[in-house]
Amino acid sequence: MELLIGNEKVFLDFLDSITKKDRVAILSHTDCDGVSSAVILEQILNAKKIKPVLIELLNYDKYMLEKMAPKLRSLNISKVFVCDLALDNDNLDLFETFRKEFNTLLIDHHPPHPDLKNKQNILKAISLSETGDCTTMIVYELGKKLFNYKKWTWLVCAATIADFYFKNPKTLKFIKKIYPGTDADKIFESKPGKFASAIDFSLIYYKEKGKSLLGVFNLVKKKDIKSLELCRKTIQKKIDAGIKDYLANAEFYPEKNLYFYYNSSVGAESSAIIASIISNKYHPDKTIILLKASSNPGFIRINLRNQKGDVDTNLLVKKGIIGLEHASGGGHSKASGGQILQKDVDKFRANILAA
Repeated sequence: MELLIGNEKVFLDFLDSITKKDRVAILSHTDCDGVSSAVILEQILNAKKIKPVLIELLNYDKYMLEKMAPKLRSLNISKVFVCDLALDNDNLDLFETFRKEFNTLLIDHHPPHPDLKNKQNILKAISLSETGDCTTMIVYELGKKLFNYKKWTWLVCAATIADFYFKNPKTLKFIKKIYPGTDADKIFESKPGKFASAIDFSLIYYKEKGKSLLGVFNLVKKKDIKSLELCRKTIQKKIDAGIKDYLANAEFYPEKNLYFYYNSSVGAESSAIIASIISNKYHPDKTIILLKASSNPGFIRINLRNQKGDVDTNLLVKKGIIGLEHASGGGHSKASGGQILQKDVDKFRANILAA
């Protein structure tokens, strides 16, 4: 595993700096990689007899740190692990303010902010799926000497597949060692691929039901595949319906080789998975932009995909939100996301087409 920022010593030194007086929190993303990295990190901490006071799964939000700070203060949190959240990428100033107050270790695989200067206590893997690693793999590899790592290889495989890092030959070799006969062209039909889908779809199910996402976190910890699979089957019907509607109604802009789809009905929780499926299965050589109404009133969730790699969606979404109030966006070169106000959909489209 190759890190763009940081090394094993940064990880181990931060762990060793935790005293009995410290109160520890884990903040992680609400997808398979986020849940998986948090689960494995908790195992590592437990092996060192450290029990986190707080584990929180967060949606991307430009102001998520600002919103979390009062809760962390109320719990007297002194050490914070942040996994799979591109805190530096979207709001560098808030990130710097946050880590002045809270001793923070950021473990992530999104591109770093170009103005990031203070790289202390940051671990970043290469973002590209063909050469990089997901956050779960970072935590697993850096901490494997500290815990019963063999018990969790199934989860590492699921997370790498969910975030498409199986395209990295080294990662695919790792997966095949655990699951011989895995076919990269049919990877989501493989055993770890089904685990990945079950976790991601369960998160959608819990969000839509208004249930705590720690429920999914606990199911993953127990490897309760049966319960996760029940959630997946319920959500699969909505995913299939969303794909069907996209294929019928997406607008194609040939001058940009781009499909643009907007649906004002609420359904943002499943939109990222729908965008990924469409981009890989139906339009692997085109840019996909999918917009769905968010459960956050007045906002629209954005998802961009480009599997061919000829358009950097991280840069494209940032161009799309220029001049839009309360907008945020970022991610990877082949997959990114964000949110805008519903009133700004036409402005966002115009910015994209002018980019």
